[in-house]
Amino acid sequence: MSGRRSVAIFGILAMLAAIAGLWIGAGRRAVTELVFLSVGQGDCVLIRHAGVTVMVDTGPRAGSFDAGKRIVLPALRRRGIRRIDLLILTHPDADHIGGLASIKGALDIQQLLVPAGFRNHDGLKFALQEADVRDSEVTYVEQATDIRIGNTSLHLDSRKWNLDDADNDGSMFVHLDINGATATFSGDAGGIAEMVIAGRYDWKAQLMMAGHHGSQTSTTQAWIDEVDPETAIISCGRNNSYGHPHPSVIERLEQNNIAILRTDRHGELRFFVEGGKFALQNAAIMR
Repeated sequence: MSGRRSVAIFGILAMLAAIAGLWIGAGRRAVTELVFLSVGQGDCVLIRHAGVTVMVDTGPRAGSFDAGKRIVLPALRRRGIRRIDLLILTHPDADHIGGLASIKGALDIQQLLVPAGFRNHDGLKFALQEADVRDSEVTYVEQATDIRIGNTSLHLDSRKWNLDDADNDGSMFVHLDINGATATFSGDAGGIAEMVIAGRYDWKAQLMMAGHHGSQTSTTQAWIDEVDPETAIISCGRNNSYGHPHPSVIERLEQNNIAILRTDRHGELRFFVEGGKFALQNAAIMR
């Protein structure tokens, strides 16, 4: 994946040749927040700024539990959100895209981005079909991409992925900057993907979402050095069967003097921007 694509986001949806511009409708409430939703063993991140709503992943669905229906949609409705301007699916695992059908059935998704390597992935194709998303409605990101939303920037990149690779290896990496407040997300990417992506961009960020829910295969020392975060967010289910987060990851983060916040213990984590940094709404849980 060579080169970089730059995208400006302004006002109603307009599809262009590769990645569309999003147009911000008049009269929408301009709230700025970064929210790590507590969706159990899975990921879902909400970003709101300048009247635009961006989401990274949709939470899990397993058996009768559908985080999209039970957790994500109620969280969006509490905020008066009626549409998602941009949805980024990091990779096709059910704990990251399981909530798609429920969310798409209730809200308008203006634009959906997926790493290009997953275009022919059976799991992704099934999830899109189930959610009544046509292939023409999906933008497959083939190279490093920059998106601008007012004073906010998103940088997207992923390791080249083939059908015989593990899904996690093709996870989309996302760097967020809102007026100088920064965060980095890496889906379920493991150490090899972290090594490939490191150095292709300045991933340094105040907040880092630990890879793969705190799995021992992710959040390597090299990646920690690359991001140099103040706080790590771990999205995982309470008493999950995978043992996430792994003790070695917790130890590594603590040895680097990185504060740790966990959705299984702290619930939904909401940050706002203050003085060019993210500030936790419920600062008491950091003490």
